[in-house]
Amino acid sequence: MSEKERIAVYPYDAQFAPVLRHREHWGKYDFVGAASPPGWGISGKDAGLVDGGDDIDITIAGKIEDLFDRCDTVLFTSSEYELDFGILYAKIKKSIEAGKNILCSIELNKEVENEISKACERMGVYFKHTGLHEEIHYFKTESYKEKLFEIEVPVIFVGGTSDRTHKFEIQLSLRNKLQNAGYCVSQIGTRNYCELLGFHSFPGFMYSDMSETKKIIYFNNLVKRIELDEKPDVIILGIPGGIMPFSSQFPNHFGILAYEISQAVTPDAAVISTLYEDFTDEYFELLQKSVKYRFGFPISCFNYTNIQFDWTASREQEIKLFSTLDASFIDQKKLKYQNMNVPLFNVLNPGDADKMAEFILDQLAGFAEVESF
Repeated sequence: MSEKERIAVYPYDAQFAPVLRHREHWGKYDFVGAASPPGWGISGKDAGLVDGGDDIDITIAGKIEDLFDRCDTVLFTSSEYELDFGILYAKIKKSIEAGKNILCSIELNKEVENEISKACERMGVYFKHTGLHEEIHYFKTESYKEKLFEIEVPVIFVGGTSDRTHKFEIQLSLRNKLQNAGYCVSQIGTRNYCELLGFHSFPGFMYSDMSETKKIIYFNNLVKRIELDEKPDVIILGIPGGIMPFSSQFPNHFGILAYEISQAVTPDAAVISTLYEDFTDEYFELLQKSVKYRFGFPISCFNYTNIQFDWTASREQEIKLFSTLDASFIDQKKLKYQNMNVPLFNVLNPGDADKMAEFILDQLAGFAEVESF
């Protein structure tokens, strides 16, 4: 086995592209390959194709078996496309038979989990399930008190108007750039495999039937515990889902998680990412006002994605459907917004990703100067 644990990913699509795009930063892990079912139409193509960004220099395989000679471990992860669990389970069993460790972020029932665990034990490999049911970051006070702790280090929110708005790409990009600038970064991400990447997954209790008040208190406690234990210079918080409803047909979970997080922690900077439409400047002005009065914080900057919501197909099929545009198209379209009072970036453009991080750092530095005055 190599010094780093070599990991291949299945089934690969745009959900996992941010991890491969920033794979050089993941410590003991080396993400060496990705595979997708042939029917998805992306096999044999560069892994960067799936989100319309730059090439990643990893070619997508059509079978996970084709990557067995290059990896020690296979990560089975959720995807935007539906894939029959029978197919996934067959791939898991083949991976075990080939002597590969198994990481899984897909929800499994206890019976299947036990079968996989026993099969791995027989083959002398390990199995780890990174699902949300692992309440490893559930922090409680000794006795519950309806009290919020003040977070004393700067906090950056990363949210979006919807799913599919490159929130995870922004989270990873900011993390890498801040770390490269010498900052100690703590983070709660919007995926349930973030521990593999060196930070915290979004806590499962936020999806439980716990009272909304307790969720807010416990999330605040969790962030405070991270601050005390890790002593970071800055904390990045990813906000799952969208910040407000699309329509009565697509309520977008009403932005409830975003509201709860905004009540638990007050950010010092916030990036809000939008889907693509040919918006007017007034749209962004209204979005700023909506966020300020709904959640209580100003937007520092916007990210403009290359993902467009397909209203016609979504209404007909009664599910949210999206189209992916080339990221270079967004570079051209965003020029019309260059005179807005809040800057707009395209995180899939490496130059813009740098500018976003620099802008956030400048804003946090400005706040520090005011506080010390």
